[in-house]
Amino acid sequence: MVTLAVAIAGCSYESGDGLAGGDGKARPVTSTTEGPNGPLAFSVEGLQTSRWLVYNTDDGLHLRVAPGRDSASITRLAADTIVTASGNVSVVDDVSWFYVDVDRRSGWVHSGYLAPVESDEEADTAPEPTAALSIVDAAWPADTELVVAGQPGANLREGPGGDTIVELPTGTAVTVTGRAVDDWTEIRTSNLRGWIYTPLLAELTEESDSPFAAATPVMATDGLGGVNLRLTPGGEIIGRIPRNEVALATGRSHGDWTEATHRATSGWARTVQLHVAQPSAGPLEPAAATIDGAGGPVTVHLGPSGIDPIVHELADREQVMTTGVSTPTGWTEIDLDGVRTGWVPTVFLIFDP
Repeated sequence: MVTLAVAIAGCSYESGDGLAGGDGKARPVTSTTEGPNGPLAFSVEGLQTSRWLVYNTDDGLHLRVAPGRDSASITRLAADTIVTASGNVSVVDDVSWFYVDVDRRSGWVHSGYLAPVESDEEADTAPEPTAALSIVDAAWPADTELVVAGQPGANLREGPGGDTIVELPTGTAVTVTGRAVDDWTEIRTSNLRGWIYTPLLAELTEESDSPFAAATPVMATDGLGGVNLRLTPGGEIIGRIPRNEVALATGRSHGDWTEATHRATSGWARTVQLHVAQPSAGPLEPAAATIDGAGGPVTVHLGPSGIDPIVHELADREQVMTTGVSTPTGWTEIDLDGVRTGWVPTVFLIFDP
């Protein structure tokens, strides 16, 4: 027989979160606060890391993603299921919600359907593990702060490869619990706990002084075919700066990474793979020039920056005419067809003698 210890908690039952049909079991209570089938049988006091028994429900108690009746249900917990409270309590619409762990899952439950367990006899009624886990060394120590680097996000799952609880958007801050299984890492947020596929997580190093001031034109280091842009330092690749195109540094750096904007996409590139696209002035009057694309096309932009829309491409060694207008940041305006004009980095122009 499971022994229960109860006290006044003072919150109401939730319709639909465990129908209070009554199971006929006698449970000693001392509370005078009424629920749908008699006095409430739990205490907010003494909640910290205590174990609780799901009771007074015919169809199961919802384990929810967040506190509140409208939150998505992860699963239903059968009567007599043992859960362990984490110590987190949230009151929504005058209802106390407990954040609990159960069978390698975590979520929020309506506290009106819990009774505190006093003895250790409940071990006989605890659900059996569904499968043995292949525990591995976590890629990061417990309490390491990471960000979701997947594009457009990453699924937070009940267990490694399990059902999806919710999708976390790209850039969501998460904290590692220290547990890992195969290619999965357990994390927590402010109100959620679950598992994420490890390659979809990334670290953010401390911000450092940038070698490139904001709006500095940067290019791939000589000899490279281009530079990858990543969502976060060391994270997922979201773009690429070709060797014959110019990006603009934002002025931000993290460790060995520099943030830059190219074709309206901002991302992180390895600092050692970038160098300043040296500004060079073209002739102050219209002049003939040859495209020096080093084997590839050069993009022509609507305005004098890499974030302006691309309006044309010029082949290597193609002949063009400039308008005689250039900028201090290294862009030259060219005549496209006698009507339209566009801008290219001056470094890709060879002016005829």
